[in-house]
Amino acid sequence: MNKQLSAFLVTLSVLISPAQAYEEIYPPMPYARVETIHVVPGQYVVKGAPLMTLEFMKMFCHITASQSGTVDRINVQVGDITVREASLVTIKFLLTKIREASLD
Repeated sequence: MNKQLSAFLVTLSVLISPAQAYEEIYPPMPYARVETIHVVPGQYVVKGAPLMTLEFMKMFCHITASQSGTVDRINVQVGDITVREASLVTIKFLLTKIREASLD
């Protein structure tokens, strides 16, 4: 029994503990109009998924997720004009921290 417990503890010597982090996504250019919003708060998105489309002088810019996570907040509405300092979307994602477990 002692050997089984010891083997089990050795397999658990590396623990993964999740931590949450947030990423604010800003517009690449000021004074663009929010054309469409493709996501809703609480929706899970993968890296590269379209979040919204901006229009500037009849040119369209697709804003995509830089990493997988959950949409926490949408800070604009369709028709809003963007400013460089204002976040468009907040994405919540998980970080994993790897640490050595103590066997003592």
